[in-house]
Amino acid sequence: AMKSPEHSANVVAMKSPEHSEKILPPVMWFAPFLSGGGYCSEATTFAIGLSKTTKVEIWQHGDTIEDSYVDGLDKRIRVSLESMLHSNLRPDQSAVVCHSGPWAWYPPEFETTRCPPVGSKYTIGRTMFETDTLPDTWADRINALDETWVPTEFHARIFAKAGVSREKLVVIGESVDTDFYNPEASLSCKHFANVPKRLSRPGEPLENIPGNWSNSKLGLSRNVSEFRFLSVFKWEDRKGWDILLKGYMNEFDASDPVILYILTNAYHTSDDFDDKIRNYLYTLPSLAGRFNRTSTHKEASKSPKSTQSFRPLPKLELLQVGVPLVNMPCMYREMDALVLPSRGEGWGRPHVEAMSMGLPIIATNWSGPTEFMTEENSYPLRIDGLEQLKKGPYKGHKWAAPSVSHLQQLMRHLVDNPTEARHKGKRARKDMVDKYCISCINRVVTDRLAVVYDIMQNSTASRRGRSRSRQSQSRQSQASVSTKPRPIGTNFTINLPDGSRPTPWPLSAT
Repeated sequence: AMKSPEHSANVVAMKSPEHSEKILPPVMWFAPFLSGGGYCSEATTFAIGLSKTTKVEIWQHGDTIEDSYVDGLDKRIRVSLESMLHSNLRPDQSAVVCHSGPWAWYPPEFETTRCPPVGSKYTIGRTMFETDTLPDTWADRINALDETWVPTEFHARIFAKAGVSREKLVVIGESVDTDFYNPEASLSCKHFANVPKRLSRPGEPLENIPGNWSNSKLGLSRNVSEFRFLSVFKWEDRKGWDILLKGYMNEFDASDPVILYILTNAYHTSDDFDDKIRNYLYTLPSLAGRFNRTSTHKEASKSPKSTQSFRPLPKLELLQVGVPLVNMPCMYREMDALVLPSRGEGWGRPHVEAMSMGLPIIATNWSGPTEFMTEENSYPLRIDGLEQLKKGPYKGHKWAAPSVSHLQQLMRHLVDNPTEARHKGKRARKDMVDKYCISCINRVVTDRLAVVYDIMQNSTASRRGRSRSRQSQSRQSQASVSTKPRPIGTNFTINLPDGSRPTPWPLSAT
């Protein structure tokens, strides 16, 4: 068992090696480090970058541990995370970061590690949301902390409009590991079962291609020069999978040298994605009569009867088996573009990963991605205004209505202009390296934490002065009564019941 915070070793602030004139506080970072997903990826890059400039201690918080994610961790990332365990920091001498949805902040709405812990000296939230407003309880929870970091100006406006004090909001973008997601790196890639090894790309000459690259038994064309779109998302309405399918199926047919790969995972739903896709396509009048026996999503003989002219559907492959994180750079490298017509994003993790790998992206020009997408480095997808959610916990909220017709135009444009797309992908890579690399964002975080350190010091000095004044007054008025100084952190902790300090987590699910 670990010592309680009040008996932990005293930890002093550190000077930043990159900014020797800046003094930073030690940081306790609570996040879903072992869960996978957006918050996990973001927290990992934040913590690894910051650990080079100050003492960082990490805690699993806000979600359950996912075995498959832990097993797929890159060795370099695993070692970095392990180095930040059991640091024995004290919350009354640290900046404490609660990096999750505010539902997990104390008091949490589900069982999780407490954040902020009792006696925290300075509390920082890191969160985001994907609609035009916030869930009912969020504003109060965010206002209870000393400050909250949001990734974009979009979020700062939305949060303030929803009742969060604007003075408590600090805009700090999200980094991407441009060394890990590096197309120039010597990647040792395993062969993906239903992604043929690429020998040439669209627009490049097909020379010395061995073997017979005709249709496979899976209905997958072995034409190595076909244009490969990839879409990565969890299966939920917000991700716009219906818009993606509608646009892709309407624009292309089996004669087009194109294929769409979908890498998805279940989100509070079943994982029968093949049936979900088939059932959705059957609802589209524009696709009536276009199903055939060679359809890649197992249509077989289930085609509806139609008198319309036959126009076979384009190729589509589901990558249903989870791809370990360590293999994702290889997956991106095998593709020609990322397409994500989502209705709202907090930031856009697959977006920046793909851009860092030099892929052109088509993505909705609303919410988080507007912070890093431009006409020069991507293909922003127009929206047909906002649409209101009519059911679910966020009924009444609004999010984007991506344009299906513009999606079709952009996808066709990339297929017809692969060289231009590659050039735009190179610009995307440059922008990620120049603006959103781990060290790039770490400089912003370091600057902010230097400000936090000054606030913490000034508050402590002010508090000590008030304490001495109260002691003097007390001695004058009640000579027999002894008044102890107020404990460090009194002004910075939420007025909540006492609780114990959580136990550090191991880098395993057992």
